[in-house]
Parts: sequence; C-alpha cells; structure tokens
Amino acid sequence: MNKGGGRLQSMVDRLLFSAMIEARSCDRFKLLSAEIKDPELSMFYYILMISEAGRYNTFNRFARKYGQKIDAYKRW
Repeated sequence: MNKGGGRLQSMVDRLLFSAMIEARSCDRFKLLSAEIKDPELSMFYYILMISEAGRYNTFNRFARKYGQKIDAYKRW
C-alpha cells in the first residue's frame, strides 16, 4: 500500500487489499471443499467459497468504479 497518498489513493489501496484477503480465503475454502470427505461439510466450505468470491469481486469493482483516475487494474 502506498504511504502518504491522498484519500482516494488510500481508499483504492484498502479496497484492493480487502479484495486480496477475500481471494485468499476463497482459494482456501475451495481446497477444503474439494478435499473433505464429509459431503455436508464439503458443501458448507463450497458455499463459503462462493461468498468470499462475491466479496472479492465487489471490492475490485468498487476500486475501479470509485478510484476515478487511479488505474485499479494496474494497482492490482
């Protein structure tokens, strides 16, 4: 994350950082859902993965939408 940037830069950085956290969680839940033998628990982790993926996309979309002149794709 950039230090000393303006409020807009800070917001975009925080949104992208939040997206990264959600993406990592999504990956972990995907692995768990694929490896766990209990079908009910596997489905639970699969649903969590979908939820995390939704938040990942939301944070990325907000960074692009509200980042104005900041290239969120490049920052990502």
